[in-house]
Amino acid sequence: MNRFAYRVYCDYKRPTFFASWRLPREPHEISAALRSFRTDLDRYLPDQAANVFDDPVRKDANSIIVFVETTLNEAATDKGVKRCLIDFDLFGEKLKSA
Repeated sequence: MNRFAYRVYCDYKRPTFFASWRLPREPHEISAALRSFRTDLDRYLPDQAANVFDDPVRKDANSIIVFVETTLNEAATDKGVKRCLIDFDLFGEKLKSA
């Protein structure tokens, strides 16, 4: 089983040309988006047996560390995570070690 880790976060700077609709989020909206990302990520992964869990980031209420345990390879897992990030208007970065 493979294990991958991602830092998932909300980062509002300002509306951009490609996301002119983006508005600042309230703290409760950020918490809801991060919670929904974690609970819905498995729908974006073709591995029915994938385990997804998270760990809050200390000193940063706008981010979580998400761990994915799956039989999928790295590219397929990254693709599912990317699609989920886009749908929840969040950002993410893959962490080196899980």
